[in-house]
Amino acid sequence: MSPPSSKTVLASGVFDIVHPGHLHFLSEARKLGDRLVVVVTSDEQAEREKRKPRHRATDRVTIIASLAPVDEAFVGAEPYDLVGTVKKADANVIALGYDQKFDEQRLVNELKTAGMNVAVVRCPELPRHATSDLLS
Repeated sequence: MSPPSSKTVLASGVFDIVHPGHLHFLSEARKLGDRLVVVVTSDEQAEREKRKPRHRATDRVTIIASLAPVDEAFVGAEPYDLVGTVKKADANVIALGYDQKFDEQRLVNELKTAGMNVAVVRCPELPRHATSDLLS
């Protein structure tokens, strides 16, 4: 649990093949608060939404947790639970990558419905650094 005056930022992603775009995203996300918590997408969710990951979620979370901007990392719940994940992270801010397919206002509204006041911020793009580019 974070101290009451601190701001916790939640970022998420598959992070299957970590590249400079991921590092840029996590560094930008960390600038939004005092603490960065990262939820690594479960293997099942990654396969449903993108592709079967090359690395297991347990390995991906170990790598992400070791990165300098990251204070804590965990594998996301299966099935995905936005409210539960934000509560687990004790987040005040959700940082989205430039290419993540989330509707910012929908996220804010869903969290408000659950009685949570959480800001949603889209981080700037670092051109030409996407995992899909590396796999093509």
